[in-house]
Amino acid sequence: MPDQQYHILYAEDEISNRELLEIKLNKAGFAFTGARDGQQAWDIFQKNHFDLVILDHYMPGMDGLDVAKLIKAKSPQTPIISITSNDNLTKTLLAAGYDAVLIKPIRGNSVVETINKLLVKK
Repeated sequence: MPDQQYHILYAEDEISNRELLEIKLNKAGFAFTGARDGQQAWDIFQKNHFDLVILDHYMPGMDGLDVAKLIKAKSPQTPIISITSNDNLTKTLLAAGYDAVLIKPIRGNSVVETINKLLVKK
């Protein structure tokens, strides 16, 4: 469990994926806010403080990359993780400014381990 409670924003248009990640993050001791799409994630981010953001790559309207660019412009120190089902995008997403990329389906504790690594760097 983290020494302090970190607040994480997760944007994912599939509610079942959001709920599964919420369970994992709450179990690991993180505070969690979910967004149903990129626009909602951006709106929520602008009004709150988050220690880390997780963005699904493929979302209707604003996709994860659109939101990541806006977040990095406003808050360059905020780590952002992309979650995608397309493992061919890893290099492109890292080059675009993501701090880490995870491939769906997320298995085991990989998301919690990645979050912990990125939060230690902050």
